[in-house]
Amino acid sequence: MKIQVDGGVNRWMIAVLATVAVIALSGCGGSNKSTGPSSGSASVDEDVATSIASDLGEDNGGLADQVNDLTALARPSGLQGAPGFATPQGVSASTPTYDPGSGAWQWGFTREFSSNNGAYFAHVSRTYQWRFLKSSGQPQIAYIVGHDTAYSIEFAVLNGSGRHRTPHLSQTLTGLTCNLVATGTNTSTITVNGTCSRAALDTIFTHNAVRTLDHGTQLTLTDVQCQRDAAGELWQSVSGTITGTFSANITFSSGDAYDEKTVNRDINISLGNGEAVIHFGGHIWNAGLRHGDLQ
Repeated sequence: MKIQVDGGVNRWMIAVLATVAVIALSGCGGSNKSTGPSSGSASVDEDVATSIASDLGEDNGGLADQVNDLTALARPSGLQGAPGFATPQGVSASTPTYDPGSGAWQWGFTREFSSNNGAYFAHVSRTYQWRFLKSSGQPQIAYIVGHDTAYSIEFAVLNGSGRHRTPHLSQTLTGLTCNLVATGTNTSTITVNGTCSRAALDTIFTHNAVRTLDHGTQLTLTDVQCQRDAAGELWQSVSGTITGTFSANITFSSGDAYDEKTVNRDINISLGNGEAVIHFGGHIWNAGLRHGDLQ
């Protein structure tokens, strides 16, 4: 038997059936939603940006700290005369050694930094190696020898370890190497090019959840410039571009809920006015170079 209905009733029945179908599908999906911390791309990207920003900070032993120490070499007072070395709560260092065959200096040290309110803390250990080079590319023993001022400096971080804390995360550094070259060290503006590799374990506490990022960051500096006489405030004068990659195994936990995710991001960073503008995944994040915090 065939039932006839007019067009208006037919359209009404179709609309009702469609609504019922949407509700049914929504109900099915809801039963599988995680009650734990969000591991969606937006939340993950914010965690990644927080970790990258921390890798760049000057006061916590990040990349800006290495560039600052390189800049300090291009002053008659040298590294130990830089404000960053004079003010920490604790400093211990070996005696710098010089190899006349290669023209390279090597120095190991440990130092700490803590803000007045205790919100920021860092304990870092590093082994540096550097060479002062004449305009001919030949090494000389010091930044200034007689009337000769070094035109460039080769600077390497042979190894590094330590830990630091900010209001947003705590980090244990598990590996650090850098190979940088500073040119124009006989002028007021120094240009730095090279690479840095950093491995660390970050713990971030947000939204009643704990996120742990076991990550590696590979960075390439392209024409990063800073003022030779920045008086320890390099984070305010640095400019240039950094590109690289960030890879991490991330765990999310909240109460009994737990989740894991592996992420890989291609990153582009623009430096200027005391900030790092971090680009990846179609997002833009601003970070301060002094403490390495997102802004």
